[in-house]
This record gives sequence, structure tokens and C-alpha cells, in this order.
Amino acid sequence: MPVLYLSKGLESSISTDLLETIIVSDVRSFAQDPRFCLSVMAEIACRALSPAVNDPGTAIDVIGRGVRILSAYAQNKSDEIEVKYPSIHVAPLQNNDLLEDFFSPVVRDGAGMKEIHIRILKGLSMLSRGWPKMFAEAAHTLAFETLEHAIRAGHIDSERYLIKSIYYNLFNDENYNIKL
Repeated sequence: MPVLYLSKGLESSISTDLLETIIVSDVRSFAQDPRFCLSVMAEIACRALSPAVNDPGTAIDVIGRGVRILSAYAQNKSDEIEVKYPSIHVAPLQNNDLLEDFFSPVVRDGAGMKEIHIRILKGLSMLSRGWPKMFAEAAHTLAFETLEHAIRAGHIDSERYLIKSIYYNLFNDENYNIKL
């Protein structure tokens, strides 16, 4: 089954360039699917948080790596894209999907660990403040979701207070500050 049709008269270098951009494989790869990469990283963090492994340090490390990957993505993303081939259309990545793919499973599985909530809140804040147009809305939503999980997780009062304080210090924007 063909994956690409070319009009007559195109230079062979153009057809070679186009064919090199298409990845065909039996399995998903990070090169062809950045959301898959973030999902796999989230799975690694979740596995580290499982009772069988119980390694929050690895989960914290993965959270930091995920934030750095999302930061690099934001730094390299340009609003002004040179359109070389106007007849080729590709659906753009949705920034809120990227954040949800990575953070939501870790928030859920790390519900009982204050250090996980704190690291997630700090990572979301960094992304929100560094690239507000790209990440602010999704980061604020996920930060509130993190706070809800923390409150319902059965933390002792001092831990719950600490997590709430961090949330309100990092996400005190009037437009997003949700009172509990």
C-alpha cells in the first residue's frame, strides 16, 4: 500500500527527502510519536511508585526528565512555521495532551506520597511560567487535580497543609485560583 504519491516533474531529491521523513514500523517509536515517549516515561514513574518497587526517588527523577523534555519541546517549537509543502497536512500535537499523558498517571499513582505531589506541582509551575501560552491552562488544571488527589489521599494534616501551601504559592493567579 503506497504511503506517498508524488506529482510528475518533481526532482528526485525532493522525493528522497519526503520518503526519509516517513517512518513505517510494526511498533510505535519515540521518533514518530512524542506522546508515546511521554506515556512510557509516565509508566516508568508509575512502576517505581508501585508497592512492589516503592522507589519514589526514581519517580521524582522521571518527573524531572519529563519536565526537561517538555521544556526542550517548548523552546524549539515555533509559531511561525515555514510551509514547504502546502498540500501536506499533519495534525499538530496538542500541548494539553502532552501534559496529561505524562502527569496524570503519576499524579494518580503517587497520591499517597507528598514528595511526588510537590515535585509535580513544581514541574507544572515551571512549565506554566516558562511557556504560559503553551502550557498555562493545562498546567493549572493538572495542578488542581494534583491538589485534589493529595487532599483525598489521607495525608496527615501537616503534609496536606504543606501541599496546599505549595499549590497556592505556585498557582496563585486570580484566573486559576480555585478555593477549597
